[in-house]
Amino acid sequence: MIINYGIAKSIVTEINTIINEDINFIDKNGIIIYSTDKERISTFHEAGFICVKDNIEIIVKNPNVYQGTRPGINMPVIFKNEVIGAIGVTGTGNHIVKYSSIIKKMTEILIKENYNQTIETRYREGIKYYIEGLIHGNSIDKEFDFSDKFEDLMTLAVGQNYKSHISIEYTEGIYDILNKYLYRKDCIYAVFFNEIVIYSFNMDLKIFYRQLEMVINDINSLTGYSIKFGISEPFRDIELSKYKYKEACIALNWGKLLQSSNNFYEYNNFDLEILLTSVDKESLNKYRNRVLSNIDESDFEIYKNLISTYVNNNGSIEKCSKDLFVHKNTVQYRLNKLASITNYNPRKLNDLVRLYIAFMITSNSKMIDSK
Repeated sequence: MIINYGIAKSIVTEINTIINEDINFIDKNGIIIYSTDKERISTFHEAGFICVKDNIEIIVKNPNVYQGTRPGINMPVIFKNEVIGAIGVTGTGNHIVKYSSIIKKMTEILIKENYNQTIETRYREGIKYYIEGLIHGNSIDKEFDFSDKFEDLMTLAVGQNYKSHISIEYTEGIYDILNKYLYRKDCIYAVFFNEIVIYSFNMDLKIFYRQLEMVINDINSLTGYSIKFGISEPFRDIELSKYKYKEACIALNWGKLLQSSNNFYEYNNFDLEILLTSVDKESLNKYRNRVLSNIDESDFEIYKNLISTYVNNNGSIEKCSKDLFVHKNTVQYRLNKLASITNYNPRKLNDLVRLYIAFMITSNSKMIDSK
């Protein structure tokens, strides 16, 4: 293992919090990679060089004996049975020798932690590129092979923050949360700029949702984000990932547009919405304009909310008035007014369906325009 400037700096800085003396990290060639004494960085340290070469501890009392040294102690740093460098502490007091074994051990622990973190980061990035290749139909990184998992029934979940993208400053914390609830639970996952993508293998949806609920709550506590997930239909063929990703996104987008309070939106639970999403943009716009073109822009949201609330309450005027915070007579008036403007009477089932679909197309205009 080669220790670079960044690793050496973090180790020296950490050790310096324990012992208030100058600390040096020396590589195999005897060069000081980092030091609390900035003037000594990149200089040759002969005692450190011998310390690494011969795997021995060297106490320097006379700085004239070894080139580039000062009084202090230098100890070999071992990782995986190999001497990878030396840690040196400048000073002459007895406390220097007293703490030497602790400093050596702590240095080796820090190197091991850094190594594990590097491996974890590389593994995480590998999974990220692997998932990205699957959901966008790009080439797959063969180094990360999960083909054994893909023999099971799987579900694809796509989570997004409703208000903005996912800030890079929170990425590490979000991964910690995902690891806490989903690691070793037959899942692989990745955090992207604007979404979280999770493959769940052969897991009961109720259990999966419980795990996701805890993920959502912890992310909210950490970031303030309101994360919602779209869930694809279960599938077995990994080649369908691109389409299942689209399913999850469609479910998520419709959940947003319908302003539901749920945290999960299953593609299986949508029908008319899926039909509208599959129709070409030009046809949808023609239909919307035919039904709604006579409504003034200033009144549009009023009538859209009216029809949505009317449908959700199965035509109950009383329930609509409560949900809209208006008098029952106002609901009656608006329904009659909408009928006269559009020539579609919401009290008639066929006309109500046409109005509802037209307003749904309007709500879905962003998805339509992005086709």
